[in-house]
Amino acid sequence: MDNGYKICRKCESKLLTKTTYELDSTKVGKVRVYNVEYEYCQKCNIDYIPVDVFNKWKELERHLILNALAKRLNNIEDINTQYMSSKEFANLLDISERKLLGKSINMKLLHNAVYSIVLFGHRYYLRESVAKFVTSGNGIFLLT
Repeated sequence: MDNGYKICRKCESKLLTKTTYELDSTKVGKVRVYNVEYEYCQKCNIDYIPVDVFNKWKELERHLILNALAKRLNNIEDINTQYMSSKEFANLLDISERKLLGKSINMKLLHNAVYSIVLFGHRYYLRESVAKFVTSGNGIFLLT
């Protein structure tokens, strides 16, 4: 029988509706998406997040990352001090620049492990992130 409300899959309590989704990002801290609807169980403390709400969160996180990376540039000369070119990064990894910028699964994983930004049609890698990646295998850290 449909009683007009959704129930928790775990405890079968009535689900409540929230309109602001908030989740901590390891890259930019707390990210809040407003004016979205999702259900949660107050008893179990479980959120039921629709895919579209999570996708909005990921899109906002990506936007905040790009803003944080852009803010590191006070002027055009900061590109060379804050960032390294694809060629420089490829040489550091002992691979070709073409392979670095390629679409293979390994390169996609690499791009998720090092902060980069596209400026003037070229990809630049944050030096601090590259250094961390070279020593630990993960160049991701809290930007804000």
